Amino acid sequence: MLIPTANEWQRQWTERNRKRTRFLTILLYFLVGINFMHIILLFVCLFYNVYRHSWIQRHTLPTTQDNYEEDALHFLTDCVAIYPEYSGVQDWYTIEFLPYAALPRKRAYFAMPVHIATFQECYNAFWLGVHPSKRKFVHGQLRFFGHTASANCLQLGQGKAARTATVMNCLTLSFHFQLSAAANFSGMECGNCHKPPIPVVAYIGGRGMLYHQPKLISPQLASDLGVLYVVIHYRLGIFGFGDFGTQDYGPNHAVEDVRKALQWLHDNARMFGGAAKDLTLIGEDSGASIALAVSADRHVSTEEKNST
Repeated sequence: MLIPTANEWQRQWTERNRKRTRFLTILLYFLVGINFMHIILLFVCLFYNVYRHSWIQRHTLPTTQDNYEEDALHFLTDCVAIYPEYSGVQDWYTIEFLPYAALPRKRAYFAMPVHIATFQECYNAFWLGVHPSKRKFVHGQLRFFGHTASANCLQLGQGKAARTATVMNCLTLSFHFQLSAAANFSGMECGNCHKPPIPVVAYIGGRGMLYHQPKLISPQLASDLGVLYVVIHYRLGIFGFGDFGTQDYGPNHAVEDVRKALQWLHDNARMFGGAAKDLTLIGEDSGASIALAVSADRHVSTEEKNST
């Protein structure tokens, strides 16, 4: 028969309804599953944004006002609290133009550098010798900020010296360091801070003993190399190589500046994750001559604790 019977029509109708119902049920479950995944993704995004906001807050330096967040990452020394700047690469931080020595008096530009030990030397180094945007005195505590500022070492060069350039800015160093290898920091928990210290690479630049404007390598490159890369600044021109023939105002103060910087690294490198006994000294142009002059030195620290 070409025309199905009533029973066959009923059976086919029931079968089509059953398939349609099954398809709609599967589609409903599929849509519910997608919506459920969207809800899960929404919660994940919310938790991620909360975590990201918390991370940024904990890695942001305190403002230059009095309402500092006391839990910001910092290093405490006998002289100053050092607040590094987050580099944006993994757990690497940056500190620029950190004083490693001081002048004995306010305008003793031609004098021998001295180790920062007394209050006067601390004041000369971290207050008089630091750009205003990189220092603050809060509740009896002197604070130094590692962020980049318009601070330059007074020198001759291709153009005029910057207005903010000073001789005291020459007695500084800049570096990237890895938080998980650092020690004795405060203000932030670190769940993986048991890495061994990493090698230290100290760079001494210079062109004709007259000017020196080195640039730090990128934090990513420092991370790839796995080193504490340090740029050493020192006095140049007449301030670093002038000979006045009098006591404490003799020649080659630039070499003594570098020696003081290496002494600082010997005493403080471990605090920033560096291995003081695994130091490589590299130089360029006149900086290579200074590196050669100090390469035979054997420094023995007489300091019992950090007094940066």
